[in-house]
Amino acid sequence: MDFTMIQDEELFEEPFLSEYRDEMKFFYSELVDLNLHLFIIDKIRRFRFDLFVSPNQTIFFSTVLNSFFDSSILRITRLVTDAKESLRTIKPFKNKIIKNMKPHYVDDFKKRLKEVDFEKNTNELQNKIRARRDQRIAHMIRNVSEEELRNSTVYLKDLFDLREQLNLLLSALSFGTARMMLPLAYSELVEHPVGVDSRTDIERILDQIAFDSQIVSLPEACPILWEARKKQLEEHDIQEINRYRQKLGLANV
Repeated sequence: MDFTMIQDEELFEEPFLSEYRDEMKFFYSELVDLNLHLFIIDKIRRFRFDLFVSPNQTIFFSTVLNSFFDSSILRITRLVTDAKESLRTIKPFKNKIIKNMKPHYVDDFKKRLKEVDFEKNTNELQNKIRARRDQRIAHMIRNVSEEELRNSTVYLKDLFDLREQLNLLLSALSFGTARMMLPLAYSELVEHPVGVDSRTDIERILDQIAFDSQIVSLPEACPILWEARKKQLEEHDIQEINRYRQKLGLANV
């Protein structure tokens, strides 16, 4: 059954229909924020601060990375890993959808959930991320062993994986609609008119840091110093410098 072609009012009756819509707005908003935080983290971590700025000029961005990383862990745990019925988490909501769905749709909907298989695909990550939240973010537990800390270490890839699984789950819980998981200004799904600068604000900021760096314009400003500096660079460093020189209309070096 193609649930993308079925509207929610065909599946539920009041009062649950209104509750479903309110809950979906909430979970969608939470996941858009999660996607946004991880999008910004990814842009910052890929930027070559080591090439364009000195270490003492990265404090702001390091703080943003750490804050958004911890915030992403908190957002995921509060949406997924806390299982009390009184809490607004996505798993009890999923079960409530099944309970309130018109009977002749239930079997096909369960098959839809089985295709996503959120619990099977994320169980280990859920345990690890919950432990990290409890040990070092929401609380600071005393006497945590090195092994416990090691077992609860969360990597950025873990957050990306959980984000993707949550996006898939939200899509499975959605009916008659497709959801854009980033704000319009950040979404690659938005088509921009020819000639319009479609860079996001974080991309503009990072680009400007590169444009303002000495090394991008060094070949013109001081050719002798550039020749000495170039000897210390790898091929991928030159490629990165050329990427920004092209944006400025300068010739490759």
